[in-house]
Amino acid sequence: MYDMDRINALLGLPPENLDDDTAVEFIEDDYPEELVNIAAEMPKTTTAYGHTLSQLGADSDIDRSEVERYLNWCVDRVPLTLHTGEPVKTHVANVRSDSRQVIGVVTAAFQTIQNRELIDLADAVRNDQQLRFCNAGVVAGGARVFFQCRGDSFDIGDGDEVSPFMLFCNGHDGSLSCRMTPMTKRIWCQNQLGNIVKTHSAFAAIRHTGNTRQKLDEAKRLGRQYFTTIQANRTAMLAMRDTGVKTEDLQRFFHDCYSKHFGNVEFNAKTEAEERAAERAKEGYSNFVKRFENEKRIAGSTAWNMANAYTGWLQHDKGVGKIPQRTAQRRYESALFGVTASRSVEAFRIALSLAS
Repeated sequence: MYDMDRINALLGLPPENLDDDTAVEFIEDDYPEELVNIAAEMPKTTTAYGHTLSQLGADSDIDRSEVERYLNWCVDRVPLTLHTGEPVKTHVANVRSDSRQVIGVVTAAFQTIQNRELIDLADAVRNDQQLRFCNAGVVAGGARVFFQCRGDSFDIGDGDEVSPFMLFCNGHDGSLSCRMTPMTKRIWCQNQLGNIVKTHSAFAAIRHTGNTRQKLDEAKRLGRQYFTTIQANRTAMLAMRDTGVKTEDLQRFFHDCYSKHFGNVEFNAKTEAEERAAERAKEGYSNFVKRFENEKRIAGSTAWNMANAYTGWLQHDKGVGKIPQRTAQRRYESALFGVTASRSVEAFRIALSLAS
């Protein structure tokens, strides 16, 4: 429906094929001399950590040494046994070296990328692109780790400031590839956004298979595209800022995004489930329009404001849970490397089509 290749061509950005995940023979590490019983250990992991999030820094500059102290543990591979004592050959447990807590059960072919290696990747890109460590975090006790390095902010117009940064994240539980993602944060509403220029990016995703060391080296090279990627995103944002929208544009945009993300809604509901779905969509549209109206004074009636109103609803308004702190944590995680991150990028690419 939307020709993103044509939009990127208008920005003068040639397509690239940056994915290379060819598998190689896995070489086992030395195992610690301990066994983990699946039945005995996995419930403890859930109880101890759940989906908790801890962070170092609050968007203030921090030194590499502080990040190293914060993530100064390794991941050990430990053999698994069943409750019968029979060894498990297909999977191993990933265990924190400091607390000896299980943070994930992965296949035997899983190649661990240690925290130190992720910090080395970030440091290489940071020094080359003059970025600064500003934030670090641990999810679920170490199942996922991340940190951010930021550059100098820029203005989209009328004091609407955007802060660019590079996100580095890695999953030790098999749920997340090791990633380097250029992102931006709009200061006004704290919306976080991944790269919206589809075929031009300093993005790298390293699966935990194959020659991960070689891929990490390649990611350092891709990191040199950070400034070019951010500049391309700024150009796209300015184009949206210069594109006016009307009420019918808001309606069509919300319908297109909502249908893509949550499925088609039947407003002539015949069942209770359809009625609830229609009410959720109506409430979402109401909150979306409210955000759009509230931010007119800084962003105007533009495609830029429209896209931010939708992503603001996604990241800050939708799905308020019974425990506000837990809801806020999960929203933050999802906006960085979860489904909300991908939906936010999709929404901006749809809005960008209006500016082409």
